[in-house]
Amino acid sequence: HLRRADFLHAAAILVPAPDSATVNIEYPDARTIKTILATSKSSRDDGGDATDMPLMVAELNDARKLRIAANAYGGPIETIASDLIVGRLLAQNIRHPGISHVYSEMLRHDAGSEIYLNEVPELVGRSLTDITSCFPRAVPLGILRGEGANCRASLNPPPSVVIQAGDRLVLLAASFEDVRPLAARETQPVRARAPLERPVEMLPFRRVLVLGWNHVVPAFIRELDGYADEAFEVDIISLVPKAERLAELARFDATPHRTSVRMFEGEYTSLADTTSRSVDVSR
Repeated sequence: HLRRADFLHAAAILVPAPDSATVNIEYPDARTIKTILATSKSSRDDGGDATDMPLMVAELNDARKLRIAANAYGGPIETIASDLIVGRLLAQNIRHPGISHVYSEMLRHDAGSEIYLNEVPELVGRSLTDITSCFPRAVPLGILRGEGANCRASLNPPPSVVIQAGDRLVLLAASFEDVRPLAARETQPVRARAPLERPVEMLPFRRVLVLGWNHVVPAFIRELDGYADEAFEVDIISLVPKAERLAELARFDATPHRTSVRMFEGEYTSLADTTSRSVDVSR
C-alpha cells in the first residue's frame, strides 16, 4: 500500500496520532511507532537509504517516546509530543494572559507574521546583534544549530554567540521574501541596547484550579514545576481516583517538587462538589 502511494517521492510524510479519547494512552503511540518502522523498512526493501527518504513528521501523545520514534526512522524526522506542547502552551497562557493571540498569529500562515528558518552563509562569523540591519522587514530571534536529535535552538543569544556554518536563523516576518538579507555593504552594525535598570518583576504566587484530568495534565504540572522563581498552588478536581492520578504523575516524571498539588475527587459540573469546604474555588 505504501508503494502504491509512491511514498518515497513524497515531499513529507505526516503521521498524526490516532484519537486517544477512547483508548489507552499507550496504544496510539505504539501504532505511530509501528507506522514509522513499517515506512522505514519499506524504504530499505526498495533499496533506499537515508538520503532518499522523505522528511517525516510524527505526532506522539507521550513525550517520553520521542527518542524511540526518532530512532525508528532511517531518514530525517521531526517528532512532536502533543502532551508536552499543549502543557507548555497552557502554562504560558496562565503566566502571560493574552499570549494565546500571539501564538495564534505566529502559527498561522494566512495572517500576520510567522516564524521562518533561513540559512544565510554570507552572514557566518557575525553576531545576531550585528545583522539586525540586514533584515529591515524581519526580526532575528535566534539561531537553530545542529540536525536531528542534536538540533538546538538558541533564542535571544548573548552578543558573544556568532553565526556558524550550517546555522539557520530564526526570524519573525510577514513572508519568506522578508527574510532574505540585504547585501553586507548596505548594512551597519546595530549598537546593543543597554540592559534594563531592573528586571521585570514576576508574580510570586498563583493559585490554579484544574477541572478534569487527561494525559496533558502531567506535562502541564511538570512545566509549572520548572519555574524556579515562581510558586504555584494547583487544585485538581476529577472523578479519576486520586491514587490513579498520582501514579500517572510519577509515571510521566511529573511528581512536583516546588509546586503544591492537591487532588480532589468530585464532579466539577456539580455545584455541591465545587463549593464544598474541601474545595473552595471562589478564592
